[in-house]
Amino acid sequence: MWLEKLEIHGFKSFKDKTVLEFPDRFTAIVGPNGSGKSNIIDSICFVLGRSRGLRVNNMAELICNGGINGKPSDFARVSMFLRNENGKRTKVTREITRDGRSIYKLDDRRTTRQEIIDLVGDFEYNIILQDDVTKLIDMHPKQRREIIDDLCGIREYDEKKRKALKELEKVENRISETRIVLGEKEGYLKQLKKERDEALKYQELQRELGNLKASILHKNISKYRKKLESLESEIDRLNRERGDKRKEMDKIRGEIEEMNSKLKEINAEILRIEEKKGGNELQMMRENLIRLENQLQNSQNELENLKREISEKLEKKRTLENEIRGIESKLNMVDSKLERMGFDINKEMKRLPGVELEDRIDNIKSKIFELHSKVNLDIERNEKGLEELKELENKKLSLNLRIKELLSKEKELTKSINDRIKENKHNFQMYEEIKEKIPLIERKRDDIINRLSHLRVILTEKRTRINTLESSTWGLRGAISAIMRLKKVMDGIHGTVSQLGNVTNKDYETALNIAAGKGMEYIVVENEDVATKCIEYLRNKRIGRATFLPLNRLNVKLMSVPPKGSLGFVRDFIKTRDKFRSVFGYIFGNTILVENLESAKKIGIGKWRMVTLDGDLLLPSGAMTGGYLKRDKIALSFSFSNTEELEREIKALEREIIELDGEEQKLRMERKKLEERLSKLELLVDNGKTDIERIKLEKKGLMEKRDELREDIKGIDARILEIKREINERNKEIKSIERDIKTLEKNLEELISKRSKSGIEKLERLRENYRNLE
Repeated sequence: MWLEKLEIHGFKSFKDKTVLEFPDRFTAIVGPNGSGKSNIIDSICFVLGRSRGLRVNNMAELICNGGINGKPSDFARVSMFLRNENGKRTKVTREITRDGRSIYKLDDRRTTRQEIIDLVGDFEYNIILQDDVTKLIDMHPKQRREIIDDLCGIREYDEKKRKALKELEKVENRISETRIVLGEKEGYLKQLKKERDEALKYQELQRELGNLKASILHKNISKYRKKLESLESEIDRLNRERGDKRKEMDKIRGEIEEMNSKLKEINAEILRIEEKKGGNELQMMRENLIRLENQLQNSQNELENLKREISEKLEKKRTLENEIRGIESKLNMVDSKLERMGFDINKEMKRLPGVELEDRIDNIKSKIFELHSKVNLDIERNEKGLEELKELENKKLSLNLRIKELLSKEKELTKSINDRIKENKHNFQMYEEIKEKIPLIERKRDDIINRLSHLRVILTEKRTRINTLESSTWGLRGAISAIMRLKKVMDGIHGTVSQLGNVTNKDYETALNIAAGKGMEYIVVENEDVATKCIEYLRNKRIGRATFLPLNRLNVKLMSVPPKGSLGFVRDFIKTRDKFRSVFGYIFGNTILVENLESAKKIGIGKWRMVTLDGDLLLPSGAMTGGYLKRDKIALSFSFSNTEELEREIKALEREIIELDGEEQKLRMERKKLEERLSKLELLVDNGKTDIERIKLEKKGLMEKRDELREDIKGIDARILEIKREINERNKEIKSIERDIKTLEKNLEELISKRSKSGIEKLERLRENYRNLE
């Protein structure tokens, strides 16, 4: 590719648009001084983005000012046309305005300077400005080497390599930071996933627990409903049976009362017959009557037994009913016979005097009999009441014992509930304590992680710095670079002088670099043996030569007080270890630092080795070296860096990072253990709550059962009171009846006595007739 054409408009002396064509085999542009030849070169440098050598103070001065009478241009534009071997043309344009805005275009399309440089960077063309040859002769060999590298294209590759390494370093740092963050996020993600899985499992278990509770409740309800229906049907059956039994008992009582009535009538008849007739026949009838009374009493006893055992001995009831019917038939026969006898007796008695007396006697006897029957019935009822009372007392005692058992069980359940609550409270307290500890541990761990990230960034920066400092030795002489590489495998090599100290004040750095001179490249070793080994190594490898400073052999005589007017001894402005103080004493000696040449003159040039802040060096011989010096063009290729201190700091950082890593691992394990313990405690707390609720339900059931038993006892007490009241009332009635019986018996005796006095002979005849009736 070659330059085909150049269009210049408003650039320096080219106010109007000027087109310059460069045909094949074009060699040079010639013309008188001031015709604009150099401006053409400047325009090419301008369009390619180069600023050095354009001979202006600022970019706006590149725009044509119009001369003395002309109008200044508003912009400067240069277009360069290039053509390659295939005939393809490329147009490169750069334009600048008065306000300093610069625009690059490639084929009339806006682009960047870097794209322009990348486009033309591979061309084997070089631009040498007017004073470049002179500067090449006068410049330092290192600078000359840089120019040669630039001409050969090596510098461009070095620049690209440097940029690439710098970008790579940035990328590595970002990758390292990203990995750290990613590791943390992965840890958080695993933790979150674990918590999510546990939460889902907990929800599933809660749903399952709810379903199981609902199923158990439904089954219990169904069971209790069936039991209730069964009890209701049993109660209905018992009520029906009780009604049937009561009907049967009432029927039997009616039959007994009917038989008692008949017996009363028979007794009355017998008494009448006995009083009227007497005799053997009456005695036989009395015996028959006694026999019948015995039979009747037996029947009553059997009926009583039947009443007590009626639910179990229905068959016996039918047998007794048959016997009763037989007895009734016999009684009917006796009744018919006694009726006939009674007819005759009544017929005779009408003829006897004192019939009214006999009626009164019969009435009294009948009342006495009725009262005796009523007393017997009350006594029987009292006995039954006492039996029922005894049964109720026994039942009450049994219920009280059951209540005591329930109370004892309730106490046990209450104690169990309190124990569970206490245990659950303890577990819950531990749960809350652990729950509070975890955030504290997590915050502490976060602080450690942040501290680790900060330390790793600092460590990366220091490693980058030391790598940069070490890589700067690549530009040193081969011998120094070789020894620096040998330092990694050989003990006793400390480094170059520049690597063992720092300047305490950056403003003094230039002065100290000038004062040290080549001494900054001297290599400091532990002793002469190490220095000997290094020298033999350089000789055997044929690498070069170097100066070594054995620490055990340095013998420097130094003055202690600097002259007035100076800033101090140069060696005192170096920060280093005490071990290396002799090294900087050897390098700087008694060199003093002064502010400027005027200060040096006042002290006396030639009396001291002096260096000014601007870098002017004055020797004791009177020689003076100085002038203009760019900071980035100091002949020395490196400055004080104290890499040993950096290495110590790096090792300290590495130790701290290892310790913090260990602590972070411990905290992570502690957090994991606490989380496992927390999960177990949570399960214990939930189970404890479930057990407490279950025991409470059981206790509530016992309390309800106890209340039911107490209600039953209240009913029993009420029934007991009612029975006792009935017994007391019957006892009072019995006493009243007994008093009435005594009164009636007394009246009966009086009437019988009267009856005996009034008709004994007639009574004898009636007895004879009664015997005749038999």
